[in-house]
Amino acid sequence: MLDTGSVPPLLFAGPAGTGKRTLALRLAQRANCPEQDPPCGGCTSCRTAASLNHPDHRLLFPIKSPAGIDPSNPDKSIELTAQATIERYPEYTLESAQPVPDPKQFVTIWQVRWLRREIARPPLAARIRFYTMLHADRMNREATNALLKILEEPQKQTTFVLTTDRPNQLLDTVRSRCRLVRFTAIPEQAIADRLVKQRDVDKDDALTAAQMSDGSMRRALDFLEDPDSFLCPAVLDFFKQPCPGEAEVLAAMHGVGKTPLQTVVGTLIYLYRQVLRAKTGILTQYASRDPSVRRKAEMLTTDYLRRVITFLAERYDDCRLPIERRLFLYTLLSSVRRPTR
Repeated sequence: MLDTGSVPPLLFAGPAGTGKRTLALRLAQRANCPEQDPPCGGCTSCRTAASLNHPDHRLLFPIKSPAGIDPSNPDKSIELTAQATIERYPEYTLESAQPVPDPKQFVTIWQVRWLRREIARPPLAARIRFYTMLHADRMNREATNALLKILEEPQKQTTFVLTTDRPNQLLDTVRSRCRLVRFTAIPEQAIADRLVKQRDVDKDDALTAAQMSDGSMRRALDFLEDPDSFLCPAVLDFFKQPCPGEAEVLAAMHGVGKTPLQTVVGTLIYLYRQVLRAKTGILTQYASRDPSVRRKAEMLTTDYLRRVITFLAERYDDCRLPIERRLFLYTLLSSVRRPTR
């Protein structure tokens, strides 16, 4: 498609941390590099695409709406939004680990209007210009309708890339206008090998991080950077209790403090997946270090472990909703403190 100079809108869909943003930026390099295949990485076009400084490449993602937005003054509102977006570009450059979006932030109508204004001018330096929207499922309704109008209009020398880990949250009309590209979880050994070769990580630590990652390079890097924020210590202590009761539930709630709910649920998902693996005879690096995993594998049935992991996965999605924190934590911990018949 790049060779023909005509690329339809693309929808990159798959788990977080599996390379959707990376591929979007690599495509922008490939499209405009003089060497082209593969992109050289060292020319002005490649370097500015990687650092998000290319005049014909724009990246959109959920942001906090800046102060001063005034619908009666659209030019000012667009400028403020563009500035707020570009100020965060250093967090999204090619070699950076993409930040986890704030659940309270969205892609706004003003960002899409900024995009429309950018498209109205001809490319300055690119053969094909790229406009990439991360977390496209986080558009509000106004932004979605505005984007639809853009996608419906043929754009010369222009490519759109939308990324999402929740494609079912996008409107059918958006999905139908894009060429779907599916991303899947990265194999653990591939993550471990990359960490060893490119990050100079010890082999055992790399394997542990890969097993923690759930197929996501970003999660593996997050774990290596700060294991305590990746696995909540209070939840680890709760998990190690042979048969926690009401007192242990309340103590864990207190210990969790202000830890993000996704971290709390993610910790439990990881631990119970480790137990399930041990139950089926797959002893992981983490399980070999933690006797509580092996002990629970002996206590709990395979059917129960599968049900509790499904339950936790549903609660992980709930973390994105406006929920009462203490009630959520109490219900969550009480539900997994002992097997149910």
